[in-house]
Amino acid sequence: MGKPMKVFTGLLLLCAVCCLACSSSIPEQQCYNAGYMYWYTPSPLSANTAAVLLGTVSSVQPCGTHPSSLKLNDYTFRIEKLFYADTAVGDSQQRVPDSEQAKLMAASVLKCPAADSLSIGDRVVVFLIPYEGGYAVPRFGGTNCTLGIKIRRDDHLLIRLLQAEADAPDKSRLRVRDSHLEEWRDYDPEGACWYAEQEKYLKQATAASGPAGSGPSR
Repeated sequence: MGKPMKVFTGLLLLCAVCCLACSSSIPEQQCYNAGYMYWYTPSPLSANTAAVLLGTVSSVQPCGTHPSSLKLNDYTFRIEKLFYADTAVGDSQQRVPDSEQAKLMAASVLKCPAADSLSIGDRVVVFLIPYEGGYAVPRFGGTNCTLGIKIRRDDHLLIRLLQAEADAPDKSRLRVRDSHLEEWRDYDPEGACWYAEQEKYLKQATAASGPAGSGPSR
């Protein structure tokens, strides 16, 4: 083997070693491994959303075909922002243990499977639900990404909307204020229509039964 070929081979080996080192360098306590719910969920607004985060795809690995016949990839996200993480949602019977909530709040990386075709560098708002003693990603059908909502790099509107909702005193459900609903519609038209109908129904029910009504119930 000539000297140039030896140098080239050496560089390839070095790159491979570096890649392996990078992939295994994330401390376990900084990585949250989310479960996967493969059945169809129309919108984050109609799901029992318990946690919302913004992440950037840092790794994509094919992981074969799910028993449901979905072809999945394993995604690693660098967590840019955790908007909130709750342990229970509304009247849902599912509850996330406090230890799992603490793990997610301390994590800098999220790993999860999904039936998506995302690329490294894509930014996604990921919506997580309580499932089997932890957090899991559902398979959304009404948005532009089954994990949640894929956003442009310069798109700050959705981030502002989610931050406003996260700062609201009542986070028992993912809600969208009336003033934000039209803006949300650009990202999740099916969910916005469903939410508007729910709000209309609840306001009518509240008016009919008196002032004791409460917010939307999923």
